[in-house]
Amino acid sequence: MLDTILEVAENAGYEQAELEVIADNKPAIALYEKLGFIRYGIFPDNMKYKDGDYVDAYWMMKKLDGSGGL
Repeated sequence: MLDTILEVAENAGYEQAELEVIADNKPAIALYEKLGFIRYGIFPDNMKYKDGDYVDAYWMMKKLDGSGGL
């Protein structure tokens, strides 16, 4: 589904896609990296769990090539 969203965004003229992901969500990070997203930054203590623990988030970005294909 994310492939489709990225393709629609690219065809609409968007130059890049950005997302935030919780740093300990390894399966999601692996998926995003497989789709071509790169980590560019960290948001420290971005989210607080109910137990009071804080967790960082990564800012990830993927350049869209503008050719209509991913």
